Amino acid sequence: MSIFLLKGLYRRMGTATSDVSFSIRRKHTPTIALLGVTGLSEFGNVLASLAIPWFVLQTSGSPLKTGITGATMILAFVIAGIFSGPLLDRLGFRRSSIASDISSGITVAMIPLLYLTIGLPLWLLLILVFVGALLDAPGRTARLSMLPELARDAQTPIERLNSAYQAILRLSQLIGPPLGGVLIAILGASNVMWLNAATFIVSALVIAIAVPARREAREEKESGEGYINQLWIGLAFIRHNKLILSVFLLYTTSEFLDAPFVTIALPVYADTVFGSAISLGLMVGGLGGGALIGSIIYGFIGHRLPRWRTCVVALVAAWLPFWVLAYTSSFGIVMVILFVMGLAAGPLNALLYTVVHEHTPPEVRGRVFGVFFALALAMVPLGMVLSGYFLEILGLRLTLVAIAVGYLAIILSLIVIPSFRRMDSSRQ
Repeated sequence: MSIFLLKGLYRRMGTATSDVSFSIRRKHTPTIALLGVTGLSEFGNVLASLAIPWFVLQTSGSPLKTGITGATMILAFVIAGIFSGPLLDRLGFRRSSIASDISSGITVAMIPLLYLTIGLPLWLLLILVFVGALLDAPGRTARLSMLPELARDAQTPIERLNSAYQAILRLSQLIGPPLGGVLIAILGASNVMWLNAATFIVSALVIAIAVPARREAREEKESGEGYINQLWIGLAFIRHNKLILSVFLLYTTSEFLDAPFVTIALPVYADTVFGSAISLGLMVGGLGGGALIGSIIYGFIGHRLPRWRTCVVALVAAWLPFWVLAYTSSFGIVMVILFVMGLAAGPLNALLYTVVHEHTPPEVRGRVFGVFFALALAMVPLGMVLSGYFLEILGLRLTLVAIAVGYLAIILSLIVIPSFRRMDSSRQ
């Protein structure tokens, strides 16, 4: 008799254990799905950023047309970031993500389809590129805006989820370009765009199946507001919330300095100091690898760290190496310096996104993040033009010093502006 009782107890314990295990898996499934879709979508974006300009260059033979196509993509991202926020907040983040991916996939697939059938003049290509980027940008904002609720459902610190989000983006950006180049060489640019379209459709299906729908209520008083008025509500929130405004300015000015450093200053450095494209690839890889590791480390320990102090230390650690870069010609030292810069800068985006998540009401989150991304992206070409001008007028060393001075201004503002110290206020 006791044997039967023990067997029954063992079966019940086994059932309970499997139920707990299933519950844990089910709790984390939406989070894992969203992070996987983020990586897939970013890889698709990397493919598009390579395949579309290459397609234009191969079919037209014109660098000017290629440049116009790239500028069209950036312009669409900026416009979508600013003006799509009210639609995201009204429609809901999950539905916005699904709609964005499906429409983007269809638009991208139209490029090779039209080219292979009726032909694709430049004006029509520019329209498709513009519309595709216009539809893709809201999906990225929507996925980031879903993270706080998924973190709460999974009982995971939001810092950890934001760090995982950033690590996946950085990994896709690190391995995407070389893998995309290989795919273009093997399959051709038009066939890679079919693959890009497929990534969008798969992303939409995963979100629809694995991420549960939730009631995303919006304020009733906003329901009768016009679209432009709702947009102004989001902008007014940024302007009146001193912490959010301060973080916004820090984020955009950092992007203003980061982008030209990686895309303009480092290529000039590699050419001037080392005279080798291989050295450029290794330098960018060292910087990106450090940033990836920094994001991962912050994911494990970030929720235990004081945010304001972490932000200050990270910026100082990323700022000091600029002075070494300006006065060294040793490739080994440069590689170490770039890795340290990436390692220090790795946690910053996750930290800033966490602050915005915790201090922004869900009903305006889409508008706030949309403006963040749009204006930060708009600063990139301005920073690149000014960086190129400084490199021609001042030379490499003084340009690096100028970038270092810009980062010093950011660090000093972080220390002296009182609103930044509210980064930790949500924990009190």
